[in-house]
Amino acid sequence: MRYAATALALLLAGCATPMQKALLHNDTAKVRRMLAAGVDVNEKSKTEVAQGGTALHFAAALGEDQMVRILVDAGADLASLDKYGRTPFEIAKAMRNPEIAKYLKEQELKRSSPPAAAPAADAPPSGVVGREEIAKIVAAALAAREKAKTPAPVRSDVDAPSYKLAERPDDFALVVGVEKYMGLPDASFARRDAEAVRDHLLALGYPQRNVVLLTDSQATKTNLTKYLEAWLPESVGPRSTVFVYYSGHGAPDAASGQAYLVPVEGDPQYLAVSAFPLDQFYRALAALKAKRVVVALDSCFSGAGGRSVLAKGTRPLVAKVDTGPLDPGGRLVALTASASDEISGTIDAQGHGAFTYYLLKGLNGAAAGKDGAVTLQGLYDYLKPKVADAAREQNRDQTPALIPEGGEHGRARLR
Repeated sequence: MRYAATALALLLAGCATPMQKALLHNDTAKVRRMLAAGVDVNEKSKTEVAQGGTALHFAAALGEDQMVRILVDAGADLASLDKYGRTPFEIAKAMRNPEIAKYLKEQELKRSSPPAAAPAADAPPSGVVGREEIAKIVAAALAAREKAKTPAPVRSDVDAPSYKLAERPDDFALVVGVEKYMGLPDASFARRDAEAVRDHLLALGYPQRNVVLLTDSQATKTNLTKYLEAWLPESVGPRSTVFVYYSGHGAPDAASGQAYLVPVEGDPQYLAVSAFPLDQFYRALAALKAKRVVVALDSCFSGAGGRSVLAKGTRPLVAKVDTGPLDPGGRLVALTASASDEISGTIDAQGHGAFTYYLLKGLNGAAAGKDGAVTLQGLYDYLKPKVADAAREQNRDQTPALIPEGGEHGRARLR
């Protein structure tokens, strides 16, 4: 067998076919173009010096692995015989091109085997795993790992309101929940808190057009300022009840003792420019020309953990921080999750802050009086011991407050 030895002679004699010439130059691009144009892949040389072989015979002899695969994929005849009765496989073996010989033998077996029937859905694996099967197995394993890392969504018995009241067109609400901060630890479940509170406010009759929900990236200092100091003053009137809810981190200024609400971009090192002062928050709400303003804060300002943060290098405050003045005119009333020197915690099984969970449970009817009404004072009387008990189970103290307690607004119906 003299394929390799006679390649140059074949070219010099000018008797090679165009396919053979491209092959002998190892010009795979030209071979592909010729095959695409319909050139016969099984054309045999008609000269004695070419030994009557096809392009595949020559590729097998010359050890051109890529060319062999191109020709086989194009339908080259694996059983074709040259002048001396040799197949491409036999030529590759004789020329000591074992990888090509192995490949050609595999292709011979593949072509001679009848097509396999599609396996039944419950058929066991055959024991021979190909690349596609391996890829599927790896993809399934990665998907399972990601699924395991992602906890199942928490569902709480307070997420869906159990009531629906008539619309109150004069009422407005601002609901804020900051869970994912830019550079701070998460305030766990704060977004879920805010979304559930929004749903309950809609059930209480607050029109959807009058309810603004700010969560995570939307809860910037700019947006807090815009809605507290522009949108609400421009929107509410003397017959309006305004409900403002905040769930997220609070922070104390260790030097002044002033408390701040921490928006999504807030930095405890620079509270004065990146956070919203709590006293400014109360003053903006007290200035509204509304019949009543109800505030609910599921946050804390101790800097000792929970839903509070502290500047690096400082210690949690021992003395209580200044949580800001309330409305001297008596139209503003606030429900707070904890005393200013305590931690506001969560009930993980319910996926809510402890304060928010019992606030919503109370609105769902647990805080209803004998007449079925839920008042602000009744809601506070219900949730205060519940939250304190939940905190004691976690070996901490949490004491919600109603400021001011009692009075006309305490008797006002929420539902």
